[in-house]
Amino acid sequence: MSAPISPRAFDIRDTPWGRADRVTMHAPGIHFVSTPSHGGFHLDEEHNAKVPEAWRKLSWNGRGVGGWYEEDCDWAMVALTFPDLFDAGDLVNAVRTFDNFTRPKLLKAGVHVGQILPDCAAAV
Repeated sequence: MSAPISPRAFDIRDTPWGRADRVTMHAPGIHFVSTPSHGGFHLDEEHNAKVPEAWRKLSWNGRGVGGWYEEDCDWAMVALTFPDLFDAGDLVNAVRTFDNFTRPKLLKAGVHVGQILPDCAAAV
């Protein structure tokens, strides 16, 4: 007899972009998923709580609230929150992506970016 499934259990291959054909674990609870058309990161609840709330809310279609960060722009939120998982070049690109796409949305929402930008971004 199999163990009961937790109501919070889900299949990480079911993504906002369709069924994943590849899932890569960057760290326990942090996965990158690829579909034939798109992809991005998924963070479990514990890791997602470390991403600033304003960032989660302003992610693509608010998907960051549920732990999903698309690969074109929102990935930078993951990189800046978990800089130890990325190399220096990735972090430089994450800061650029954040500055070009996320920062303007935060400022428009009245969020002072300097108050929530992780320390790693200042060092890059």
